[in-house]
Amino acid sequence: MTQEELLAAIKEAREKSSTTVDWDNRGLSELPPTISQLKKLELLLAGRNQLTTLPPQIGGMRALETLELANNSITTLPASIGRLKSLEALDLEGNRLTALPDEFSGCTALEELDLDKNQFTSVPQVLFQLKSLKTLYLTGNPLGDDAMEQIKVLHEAGVDVYFDSKEAT
Repeated sequence: MTQEELLAAIKEAREKSSTTVDWDNRGLSELPPTISQLKKLELLLAGRNQLTTLPPQIGGMRALETLELANNSITTLPASIGRLKSLEALDLEGNRLTALPDEFSGCTALEELDLDKNQFTSVPQVLFQLKSLKTLYLTGNPLGDDAMEQIKVLHEAGVDVYFDSKEAT
């Protein structure tokens, strides 16, 4: 999908007040700032592309409930992601993340977070602030020795944590 095609798709989705956009496996290298014009968007599928980051304007997508960005090359998330107050599910499996921004704590509705196959060496501290979090996937990360204690704390708080294909107990 060329940049021109992507901009046309955003315009069309905006005009139709679309709640779902599927841009999986479209060869995208970036999401344009104009994506924030999709004010009614609840589901954004943009996995299996070549994204390395997200535009800060992503935080303006206040209706977004599910964001699927698996199997890209994302290395950092913008602080504005914390403004996604309606976000319930975020799939970041298979990226290159090593940390989450402190502002991520603003994702107060987040219930499911998939961080499988990234570069986390410990559980991001910001996750302990997410009271709605129910399921966390950490399989395939180079977790250090302190991660087991962090996982135990999350599990005791009612979060199902999956790592190395096993449920934390």
